[in-house]
Amino acid sequence: THFLPARELLGSQTLWPMLMASCGVPALVQLVTLPFFPESPPYLLMHKGDQEGCKKAIRQLWGEGQHQAEIDDIMKEKATMKNTKILSVLELVKEPAFRWQLYMIVILTATIQLCGINAV
Repeated sequence: THFLPARELLGSQTLWPMLMASCGVPALVQLVTLPFFPESPPYLLMHKGDQEGCKKAIRQLWGEGQHQAEIDDIMKEKATMKNTKILSVLELVKEPAFRWQLYMIVILTATIQLCGINAV
């Protein structure tokens, strides 16, 4: 089998700035296009309480039609979330029910950082 040298895969040293700058192209596209997209209908209804804005965003995303069922679902989710207690970070760490999950997250994150995969 024939393996390509790193020079052919990564380009020449003079073109590396272009290769590194290519990561900025998707960010630039998002910066230009995202202001034209509507806000999330659940965000508008649940957090801002803007029912008309929610209906407008749904019409913009899904077109004209009856969307009352979707709005009702969002309202049910809002009612469910109202009864849910939101924990602070300190309360989450102190909660025994979440201790093993937190241990696993810390171990996995530390392992990923120390294994060198980010350098690759």
